[in-house]
Amino acid sequence: LTSSYRDYILPMATKVETAAKEKQKKQLDDKVASLKNAVAKDMHFVPVPLLLTVLVCSGFLVILSYRDFFSTGKVIFGPMDEAMLQFTKSMQWYDDTKGWKSSQGGFSAVRALTTDENDMGGFFIRKVAGAVALGFHMQKLFPMLAQGSNTHWGKGHFNPILITSALGNLVIASFYFSNLKDLKAAGAQDMAFGIIVALVVESFVMVNYVMSAFLRNNAGNEILPAKLPLGKTANCIVCKIAARTVAIVSGMTAIIAGRDFFFPGQELPFPPHDDIYLEW
Repeated sequence: LTSSYRDYILPMATKVETAAKEKQKKQLDDKVASLKNAVAKDMHFVPVPLLLTVLVCSGFLVILSYRDFFSTGKVIFGPMDEAMLQFTKSMQWYDDTKGWKSSQGGFSAVRALTTDENDMGGFFIRKVAGAVALGFHMQKLFPMLAQGSNTHWGKGHFNPILITSALGNLVIASFYFSNLKDLKAAGAQDMAFGIIVALVVESFVMVNYVMSAFLRNNAGNEILPAKLPLGKTANCIVCKIAARTVAIVSGMTAIIAGRDFFFPGQELPFPPHDDIYLEW
């Protein structure tokens, strides 16, 4: 019996114990791998509440901007939208009397000659405003909806765009709020209030997520930029060329846009034929 126990029972017990240890090890490895995947997803993907907020708020503003750019004057949100279009005098270029053959505020409504009746200068301004607004709101949506594999939420890659977008939203909301008296007089306050709410709510959520990232215990490791490799710092040739190009082009655009916003109608000395442009 002793020999049989030594030759048969002990090896079987050892095999069972080894199998149990391997099973336990596999379970622990699977649990660790699952936790690592969960952490990796949290580090990489944009939080769902933030994504949904931007999708709803900026999606609403993208629709309005798309309408202003491609179908100026078209009513899509009922009476409050029509009141806003009447206030901005955007409906004179919209014509749908001929069905699908009508211009309907699109680019086919552009005329070769400018007159006091067709007001092509005003039409141009509304198209440009729609294009700028469409670009501004799409730059918030597109990076989140088409997130790249090397763009990680946990490393703070989205913080600059969130901060600049929130500041831009608050500036636009302040502009609407400062003109709320005129909007009320024209009956367009409902649409203006909806736009202000969308901009402020989106900005609040963006700032909240950025601030929460800074207040986390490991915020310094996630948000502060890591040391860049040689040849990819701000002093490299490519970065200098890109910075100077952006400074020249965007700087000129910012000066003209600032003039139009703060001092509309003020003629500048350096752009050629600026007086003709302003008159148009």
